[in-house]
Amino acid sequence: MSYEAQDLLWVLSKAGLVSSLNGVKTAPEVMESPQAQLCDFCSRWFSHRKLFPLSIDDIRYQQTLRRLEEIRDETQCPLCTLILSSLSTDPQVLELTCEVPTYVHFEPYIYGTIGAEAFGAEKTTIARIWFALIVGRNDWSHDRDGTIYGHGVQVSGERVESKDKQLLLGRKIGSTCVDQALLLSWLSLCTNQHGHDCTPAPFGFDPGFALRLIDVKRRCVVDPPPHPRYVALSYVWGNSVQVTLEEKHYLRLRKEGGLSDDYADIGTTIKDAMYLCEQLGEHYLWVDGLCIKQDDEEDRARQICSMNQIYSCAAFTIVAAGGDNAYAPLPGVRENSRSVIQHEAEIQGLHLMTTQRPFLASVSKSKWSSRGWTFQEKILSKRLLIFTPYQTFFQCGQAIFYEDTVLERSSHSPDVDISQEERMDLRRHLSKPTADMCPLRKYGTCIQGYACRDLTKQYDGLNAFQGVLNILRPEFSDGFHWGLPESMFDIAITWLFGNHYPERRRQGFPSWSWLGWREGPNNSLSSHTGDTRSIIREIQWYKINKDGEAIHIKAQDTANEEATSHDASVSAFKWKPDHVPPVSSLHSLDPRGVPFTHFIRFWSSVARLHVDREGVRGESRWGNDRLVIRTSTSGPSVGLIYLHSKWRQARPDNLDFVVLCRYSSYKPGKYNLKSGLVVLLVELEAHSSVAHRVQRVLEPVDEAVWILAKPRWKLITLA
Repeated sequence: MSYEAQDLLWVLSKAGLVSSLNGVKTAPEVMESPQAQLCDFCSRWFSHRKLFPLSIDDIRYQQTLRRLEEIRDETQCPLCTLILSSLSTDPQVLELTCEVPTYVHFEPYIYGTIGAEAFGAEKTTIARIWFALIVGRNDWSHDRDGTIYGHGVQVSGERVESKDKQLLLGRKIGSTCVDQALLLSWLSLCTNQHGHDCTPAPFGFDPGFALRLIDVKRRCVVDPPPHPRYVALSYVWGNSVQVTLEEKHYLRLRKEGGLSDDYADIGTTIKDAMYLCEQLGEHYLWVDGLCIKQDDEEDRARQICSMNQIYSCAAFTIVAAGGDNAYAPLPGVRENSRSVIQHEAEIQGLHLMTTQRPFLASVSKSKWSSRGWTFQEKILSKRLLIFTPYQTFFQCGQAIFYEDTVLERSSHSPDVDISQEERMDLRRHLSKPTADMCPLRKYGTCIQGYACRDLTKQYDGLNAFQGVLNILRPEFSDGFHWGLPESMFDIAITWLFGNHYPERRRQGFPSWSWLGWREGPNNSLSSHTGDTRSIIREIQWYKINKDGEAIHIKAQDTANEEATSHDASVSAFKWKPDHVPPVSSLHSLDPRGVPFTHFIRFWSSVARLHVDREGVRGESRWGNDRLVIRTSTSGPSVGLIYLHSKWRQARPDNLDFVVLCRYSSYKPGKYNLKSGLVVLLVELEAHSSVAHRVQRVLEPVDEAVWILAKPRWKLITLA
């Protein structure tokens, strides 16, 4: 072919690219201009044709910012053109002008932070250039409070014949519909290679439990045969009005054809899920609204208590992460249900393609990832097929597969998990505990992930988490009391919300449980202080049953021997008596409409301390002040606490604090807390002996300073 012909083809391909930027969904041909020249910036990525960095130092060097208009001006640079193509998949990018400071942050995407050769790929292979668009900021910061879009360019694996050598390379995906053969291959690979962690739980429902399923072939709700294989659905109801299993619809839904596509009152999400099951060869589907009797409180309660079995026994769970209500389609399930654009280019002999949004960027902003009920559905499920508008993902106990990138291994060696490179550990609402975690860390991961989600009905706070508690129960010697493990009650009750927002108090739950508070923005939950080896028991805890009787919580003493011996010489006798009297029952207490089960009782050291009204200078945040606690108005500092400024101004100078436990820094280190007493601010009801939790002191209080406050030993009733 002559150079003139090649130039003509290049011009035509550029024209196709411009059309696609304006909304026409046509992918340009993959070709390279014979005169294409990389700009000085992009040429650095092609040194010796190695976009993949050779060392960690290379990563730091190559991370950089670049103005968006600079990239736009490089009209002859094929890589700049490809980057603009990727950025322009977000329609808002085309509307950005130079009046708004806009930067593109570039960095190489190195998998596992140790190099591609760890996964069998050569270093000469390009992995990915990752870039983020920052709008309205003139610098890069890790808090990322500007507008961020995630994008990337990677090497395509389309021309690589060996499947083993396609690892980490890009994959062409269907623009309007997902390849169902790919979904089946993911499920098959997990089933055959991943072992116990990904195997659905044995079918073991309690006798008499009424498991109902949708027969996707007959399109109706049925009583399945014993030990059926079935798929579950996890989706967002939203405010949509849809048919549910109630007495008025019961006969229709149990009759063949009662869930056919002809009915307009069946959510599109459910219709698509039934269709997908048929396409994948599955017979039964479980959907909460259609398999739980919504107007039967007894059936609803029984089903909610069995959520852990329902989802963990499912062969896999279909996740609808593409909409905010039950009438949103599953993107990619039916033809034309999504619009995916992949741009390609041949640059200096390398076949490059743009990436779709990765796992976190696709899932983290979805409505599904913000809802309370869907959290336990994700945690309980062994395998997830996650449908987003950008691409489809597969998540199980050992891997996360992407539709646009080859991450599956053909051998029995571990699959590649690149989600951690997206800082999955910092996205609590998406985190899933792993099998190698200790019980307390699993518990902490779950409550942190759940607390930041939203509930339409706040009284469902415990119901929507009950399934998670059920699967955690075998890892603790006793059960849970209002979401706190009884065997580790001393450490679990030290939870802390970063800020104090009285208006986020969740009614119907005790204040001493994290369930009694809604997290909301700017108020993350810290699940506990220290670890089990650092907490020394000082309190005997008692829960109250429905009849008002006090029952001892048999929390275990899990402190490390080094911790207990380290604190052996401390003068505890100056604030704690040798003999602690028993805790009486609550028969004589008027709970004022509060159930007895909301109360805990314990003897503890109580001190009335002075709390400043002016916060530490420069350390106020979101209506909260960082306040100094003192033994008296002019006394030494006891510690620091975050309190809502308006709440603080409405209270007296001196407030009540109680000891929860002792923290011992048994393993001194730069980031460890200093040894001391873990102390809680409480507020007493007027004309009552009942107290309520307010906020925990930030760090353990020095015992000698606590003694200076002249504490008294008192029976506390906390509600």
